[in-house]
Amino acid sequence: DNHSNPLPFDFEVHVQFLELYGEEIRDLLSPIASTQQRLTIRDGREGVEPEVIGATEAKVNSAEDALQLLGQGTIRRVTGATAMNSESSRSHAIMTVVIEQT
Repeated sequence: DNHSNPLPFDFEVHVQFLELYGEEIRDLLSPIASTQQRLTIRDGREGVEPEVIGATEAKVNSAEDALQLLGQGTIRRVTGATAMNSESSRSHAIMTVVIEQT
């Protein structure tokens, strides 16, 4: 029975939730107001992924934790009316899940 055996490795899971709106990157998980925070993208060199400097990475212990952060961040997204949708986001949201073996 594999369910009673502990996993053969330890890991941590973190999430980031960002919004691209116009020319700005907003951290949807940051406790600091997004207008006060300046995020930048650092291009990855060969073999290294690009990263957003200064973005919040929140540790999660379950899928429910991640979904709660998704809900909190979604509320903070920029919305505005368009001809097709009165609550259009006019932005792109990116939720990144980082799984790191410890």
